[in-house]
Amino acid sequence: MNEQEEFEAWWDQDCDTSENPYSQHSMMYWAWEAWKAGRKAEREACAVTAFNSKTYLEAAAAIRKRGQE
Repeated sequence: MNEQEEFEAWWDQDCDTSENPYSQHSMMYWAWEAWKAGRKAEREACAVTAFNSKTYLEAAAAIRKRGQE
């Protein structure tokens, strides 16, 4: 899947915008939604890393390394 297809899959997914404190017509609204999507993706990546690691220490090291690559 290329970047455009990944973006469109994200865009088309159901998302709960009820907690978004900004007006839908503002740039902050979309920044908030992008931040939430990024946070969700990072949590999933961390969960996969932890699941594939043998120990919590290996998982922690792998998660920390993600931000440095």
